[in-house]
Amino acid sequence: MLRTIHLRSRERKHVSTRNSKIHGIGVFANQLIATGQVLAHYDGRILSAKEVKRELAAGNRYLLELPDGRVMDGSTGNDLGRFFNYSCDPSAYFEYREGAPLIISSRPIPRGEEITIDYGFEPIEVTRFPCTCGKPNCVGYIVARPYHPMVRRLWSADSADNAGMRTVRG
Repeated sequence: MLRTIHLRSRERKHVSTRNSKIHGIGVFANQLIATGQVLAHYDGRILSAKEVKRELAAGNRYLLELPDGRVMDGSTGNDLGRFFNYSCDPSAYFEYREGAPLIISSRPIPRGEEITIDYGFEPIEVTRFPCTCGKPNCVGYIVARPYHPMVRRLWSADSADNAGMRTVRG
């Protein structure tokens, strides 16, 4: 218990929340953060399968599937974890230590920068989740990094097809 309290107090010293250009509220570095720094816990209630279906249908954006298949609802947590926004060029990642989901910095993060993560979304219904990260390498949708090349190819092909349709009709 003391270790968790100490870690959470240290988290709040290194990071804080404020309005984000990406979406709603985001998490920002209060000082230079080194690679490998624990930034936050992802905290919440474990849901039953029935509750997961209900929360998905209601549009809950804070559900995290744990490695053992259980699903945690971050909207019920008391920590900063739920405020990390997605980016196509993330500065942090999820790591599980002793079953607890932690958010860890993946590179040095300068003071004032918004800290972002890769949510790890599969490309199913990818167009339901447009990305607003604004990074030069943005793929346009919230999707796990391994799928970025595929989404770029499809997005480029779709854009070319749509451009051709406008030309034919025009």
